[in-house]
Amino acid sequence: MSAHSSSKAKPQATNAHTVAVISVNNTIWHLGDQLSTMFMDLLIAVQTATHMLYKDAEILPHHHMFMTCQFSGISNAAAVFISLPDEQAQHAYVVDMYNSAQEGMGHGT
Repeated sequence: MSAHSSSKAKPQATNAHTVAVISVNNTIWHLGDQLSTMFMDLLIAVQTATHMLYKDAEILPHHHMFMTCQFSGISNAAAVFISLPDEQAQHAYVVDMYNSAQEGMGHGT
């Protein structure tokens, strides 16, 4: 009976090892997928943000021009704009960016 128990112990250890390897492999694949979506290509980020910006009729034309310059000069601005949850947040971001730049240049809004 003990010989029978020891023969079952080996497959269970092997199965546990296999499950652990598969689990680690799946975790690595999942991490790779997350990294590939987190780091969007710069040109794609700028193109997507610009398209979203000009599609929104509520954003003022001078804000369009300002943000287009921001997107082409600072890739983080495009990435932030894309990641905002809704149009209201995007509008607020555009106005804040514009007003901050105007204040930095000593101009009123």
